[in-house]
Amino acid sequence: MLSLKYCCFKNIGAIYARFNQYEDAIDNYWAASNLDDTDVTLWYRMGMLAMKTANLEFACSAFRQGLRCNPHHWPCLDNIITAMYAIPDYMNCLLYISMALERDPSYIKGLAFREKFFKNIPYFVESYKIFYVDWALDPPIDTEFDRIIGDELITEATEIATKWIDACKDDFVLESLPELTLLKPLKNHTWLELGQSLICLHKSIT
Repeated sequence: MLSLKYCCFKNIGAIYARFNQYEDAIDNYWAASNLDDTDVTLWYRMGMLAMKTANLEFACSAFRQGLRCNPHHWPCLDNIITAMYAIPDYMNCLLYISMALERDPSYIKGLAFREKFFKNIPYFVESYKIFYVDWALDPPIDTEFDRIIGDELITEATEIATKWIDACKDDFVLESLPELTLLKPLKNHTWLELGQSLICLHKSIT
């Protein structure tokens, strides 16, 4: 019965995704994952849909869960690197880049992103060595790669970051607070009187 319910949620999610209703698709995929969280392709789909809706935090979580299900799932690894670059979570991005380079030392995205991190933030080189003890196993920093493709991948990740920033703007808009005045004017200007007046003001607010 649970497997049938799981398939229903997964199929409904796929239908919503086909019609570009990404939020509804994610909701149904999420419901399916609550019944069975071992399907790496399910987490990958959720991550990709989250990327399309600029919900990069959820995308990272989905890809990370996918890698827990299958550490060798390259699409999850490749996309979590892009998402973490865009957030930006550079140090964790470097760790996943290292995982990718271990499997493919010529991985252009990893080499391009890593070079940009170390060029723009020089102290990251030493910080990375402290943070990741197996750093010496990575390909040398001066490893050559296709610069044209590398620049295209950086541009793509930067555009994703811009969309994420725009999507998050409303969460960081500061609302102006009303000016508050003491409801109980001070007469003797003592600490006790000030405390009592502040308590009175607090009660009126809450």
